[in-house]
Amino acid sequence: MLRRAGIACAIVNEPELLILDEPTTGLDPEQRASFRGLLRSHGTKGVVIVATHMVEDVIAACTDVAVMYGGRLVFRGSPAQLEHAGIPEALGDTPGERGYTTILERVRNHTYEKSSPY
Repeated sequence: MLRRAGIACAIVNEPELLILDEPTTGLDPEQRASFRGLLRSHGTKGVVIVATHMVEDVIAACTDVAVMYGGRLVFRGSPAQLEHAGIPEALGDTPGERGYTTILERVRNHTYEKSSPY
């Protein structure tokens, strides 16, 4: 309840930049789905930066995805590009999770070449 109240207070004035840290932690599936819609809606009015480990929330709600590792940007692209980065044997239950874990594993093994100029 407190998390939802904090998020509501943050977006009530429709800021141009909204930064959220693990915003869906503790939410049930229905609340997460509702929150994704809220992110999509606010994303048309301003920039929303979401720090999360819930890859599927990002895939469902965001148009641009960035993955950081060790304080460095190691991937930036669309949700579809993140999903396509995955290999079938990677850890994860969904294409987005497999893309995320594939990128991190390649960075750890120094086999990932960033194609983005970021």
